[in-house]
Amino acid sequence: MNSDVLHLYDFFLNHNIKINPKMATALYAGVLNRYDAFMSDECDGTIFAFASALVALKADKKTCHDFLLNRLALSYMRLKEHLLKTLLLKEEATHAYVSVSDEDLKSSGGTLDDAYDIMKDFLKIVHIKRVTLLKSDENNTIIKEI
Repeated sequence: MNSDVLHLYDFFLNHNIKINPKMATALYAGVLNRYDAFMSDECDGTIFAFASALVALKADKKTCHDFLLNRLALSYMRLKEHLLKTLLLKEEATHAYVSVSDEDLKSSGGTLDDAYDIMKDFLKIVHIKRVTLLKSDENNTIIKEI
């Protein structure tokens, strides 16, 4: 088990700490976030068994799903709008390039982590297989590529 959430769960079990529904909900939210709503390549049967154990401990999975998966911050949407405006498709529309500046982050209120999540959203667009995030400067430095 390599996740902090899993380590915390093991700690509770090893020290005979009773996990109440609020604790189970917090742990479930942690695993949901850590494993990208169970879509991460690192998510395996162990993670599903862990999530099942948390649900059995009365984790409020509906609240976790509603708040972590179905809501977006306005800053995220503002940054996404900017990245969509800079979207450039190459290689027969399989490679998307987007750029961001410090000013874009500041004006939107978004973060580079938000930009990384938005890059994952762009992979959902038909044909796009790669996304490159560039720094809006004279060198167009690559920040991240997925």
